[in-house]
Amino acid sequence: MPKPGNRGTAEIRHINDLSKGEEIVVDGLTDSVSTLPIPRKGVEMHTKAPTCVTEDPRMRGSMLGYDVVHVVEERARTGRTIRVEKWLAPTLNCFPLKQIFYIGNTAADLYAANVKEVTQVSIGEPPSSLFEKPVGYTERYASQRREEFARRYPEVPIPEALRKADREDDEIYHRRQADRGK
Repeated sequence: MPKPGNRGTAEIRHINDLSKGEEIVVDGLTDSVSTLPIPRKGVEMHTKAPTCVTEDPRMRGSMLGYDVVHVVEERARTGRTIRVEKWLAPTLNCFPLKQIFYIGNTAADLYAANVKEVTQVSIGEPPSSLFEKPVGYTERYASQRREEFARRYPEVPIPEALRKADREDDEIYHRRQADRGK
């Protein structure tokens, strides 16, 4: 991911380590790590064989040589709306090859807050180094990562909808930490 102000690039990784029951976010923009325990039910959900099929030709396509299914999820939370568009590859266990996260106060003012797109697929066991937390990174929850981002990149405005989302993510972080192992 490019750093603001043409200051190079940073690595952002989302790791679901099902063997440890942890979801880990590695944020190179803020030298942060966020470790969230995955509840047992969540691990079970991740290990079930996913299905992502559709008969609607308008919701099908191709990316990187794989057939994909376009899925749109909308959620309304208190005071904001979230829409996530995913392009899932059935032959890759429904792995999302592209994902766009929209957020706004209403459905009418949504904006793309985050876009993730796979540029290469390598089949096989990933290197163990991808699951390692970088040395020197600080454990932070969502609002702490955003505060550190604002400190490092004060020229980038932080929309209130993102700050509100961070507060909700903080609650999830603290709840999962308290419920660890349940």
